[in-house]
Amino acid sequence: MPIVTIIYILTNVAYYTVLDMSSILASDAVAVCAMALIYLTVQDVFQLINYYSFSYWFFVGLSIAGQIYLRWKEPDRPRPLKLSLVYPVVFCLCTVFLVAVPLYSDTLNSLIGITIAFSGVPVYILGVHVPESKRPPFITALLRECFSPSLTLG
Repeated sequence: MPIVTIIYILTNVAYYTVLDMSSILASDAVAVCAMALIYLTVQDVFQLINYYSFSYWFFVGLSIAGQIYLRWKEPDRPRPLKLSLVYPVVFCLCTVFLVAVPLYSDTLNSLIGITIAFSGVPVYILGVHVPESKRPPFITALLRECFSPSLTLG
């Protein structure tokens, strides 16, 4: 009995969280409305995961390719762990697969993911490479607020 009561209460909490009062009063099937809204929200979350996943594997592949490049250009550089080149090459090939397949099968969403990832480049350029005298005032104020020495943890 307590388990059924808890499930019933949590179900009602979920309805009130997802739907507003007018939707609950206007609907004959509150559960159907709530589940439709949850389904649409979950679909949006999966879409965001697809955007992130494409960009994630793209940049992981680039970083592994950079390590392979450094092993080739600077073979005598001291490294804490030195593995055979087989592992990074196989891993890099896997990331190429994880990037190429979505790019081919879902080009539009892949391009949206790339655009989202590269949308931070202007912020990086304004915050790091543009001299403070030429930077827009709101960027300078934001950087001072975010990175002031008075901020301490704990």
